Amino acid sequence: PCLTCFNIPTNCTSCNSTLSSPHFLSSGVCDINCPTYTYPNPVGWICSPCISPCETCIQPAVCSSCMNGFYLFNQTCKDTCPLGYVGLNKICNGCTHNCLSCSGSTSNCLSCVSGTYLYTSSSSVCGSTCPFGLFPNNITQSCTGCEAPCKDCSSYATVCTSCNTGY
Repeated sequence: PCLTCFNIPTNCTSCNSTLSSPHFLSSGVCDINCPTYTYPNPVGWICSPCISPCETCIQPAVCSSCMNGFYLFNQTCKDTCPLGYVGLNKICNGCTHNCLSCSGSTSNCLSCVSGTYLYTSSSSVCGSTCPFGLFPNNITQSCTGCEAPCKDCSSYATVCTSCNTGY
């Protein structure tokens, strides 16, 4: 696939762009694919460098994957993901299940969207209501435990909707 070469036929200096699958020049070799950290540049049919921290790209600063320690977000590589996203497998993934922010997984909430309350069991989730024995605390936007003698409560820890036995 060399169009021109230097000294020997396998040391390419330019590639044949008229082939059914275009080839791009990288380190004296014409190939269909460019190596990591480069992209196929149709201007000159060469593999041009991506801008760091892109691992692969479709243009110099339009990333399709990131180097270790970075996360892909809107075709750029970030060292941290923005609010509402969590970095998993080098990609910023949107938080789910009414999470405003999340950690470790898209559904492990750190904070909740308006109108929902954080509740921690085996993982932290956001819900529009709280489980029995907890009330929706509008100040902390979390489910907070009722205080004795309340078995269940609403709006405040001491506003009982049911009481412990003996009260």
